Amino acid sequence: TAQAQGVTIGAAGAPDASAALEVRSTTQGLLLPRLTAAQRDAIASPVVGLLIFQTDTSPGVYYFDGAFWHNLNDGSQALPPGAVSTLAGNGTAGFADGANTTAQFNLPYGVACDASGNVYVADQANNVIRRIEAATGAVSTLAGNVLVSGNLNGTGTAARFGAPSGVACDASGNVYVADQNNHRIRRVVAATGAVSTLAGNGTAGVADGPGSTAQFYQPSGVACDASGNVYVADFLNNRIRRVVAATGAVSTRAGNGTPGFADGPPTTSQFNAPTGVACDASGTLYIADRSNDRIRVVK
Repeated sequence: TAQAQGVTIGAAGAPDASAALEVRSTTQGLLLPRLTAAQRDAIASPVVGLLIFQTDTSPGVYYFDGAFWHNLNDGSQALPPGAVSTLAGNGTAGFADGANTTAQFNLPYGVACDASGNVYVADQANNVIRRIEAATGAVSTLAGNVLVSGNLNGTGTAARFGAPSGVACDASGNVYVADQNNHRIRRVVAATGAVSTLAGNGTAGVADGPGSTAQFYQPSGVACDASGNVYVADFLNNRIRRVVAATGAVSTRAGNGTPGFADGPPTTSQFNAPTGVACDASGTLYIADRSNDRIRVVK
């Protein structure tokens, strides 16, 4: 019966069969414990030098160096649960696509993931939307022209943004952008990089209604619900807005526009410089209410 460094793998008295140590072969020596990735991660305090054979995810012989598990088959690392690592960016402000270790960002502000795990970044000071491939960490520019601020629809580098701050992904492969200095909500087709304006006429102000006449004032954060509606943390309007993705129609979901703090019905509630918004599966909104130092909930 198997124990890994004194930690039984499996139920007490009935260790998992995959953890059995095989000592049948005198010519090949001691065979390693066969563990799944989850079983490996369940070892609370692995000692330096521990070897195991991982049977799933990225199978291979893994060695623990005190901080990371190394797959000796391909040289990759497997982080212990809760560990922090760098996905992309070399730490120098700038602009560079390519491998994750050489890529550069300049004041990345908002991030979002699509259904495949790819990461989209509002690279604010570069005025572009970047994509990080889930499998490799490789960075590319999805839309926008680096260091060229403006408001222009188009595809890929032909498009222009003005300090994009928030991004969100829907289930249909669209990326929504809070285009802060353009006072607009933009839509990017992830497959092509084609950019269009969903809502906002480009003039700072507050107006509900059709997308072409609606107004925002430095929208900062965006989120999508399961139906594809887009919610906006309208920063300097102190409101949470809703945009119907199919039509671009804008309405106020909560906040009376006066900076302050008040819970209660949508028309009397108050926010103070809301910057971020998230939506759970039930449609509940969570708001980062910056100047109130609170996280708010909108049912």
